[in-house]
Amino acid sequence: NILPVAMWPTHGGTPEQCANARLIAAAPDLLAALIGIEERLTAAVRTGDSTRIVRALEVTRAAISRARGAK
Repeated sequence: NILPVAMWPTHGGTPEQCANARLIAAAPDLLAALIGIEERLTAAVRTGDSTRIVRALEVTRAAISRARGAK
């Protein structure tokens, strides 16, 4: 049997299924954000550039927001 693990609210999904759907949809953005964060933080540590750290935080917060369902 195949059980639905991810469904949009408009298709009758449970809260857990809706959360799973949001995470699946956000997965590419989350991976890209993590890769970018790692690159920025590595460079910031080498150079002491706080601007890169601030940008990494902005990307992180945007990815978290998207995973939580914001557009």
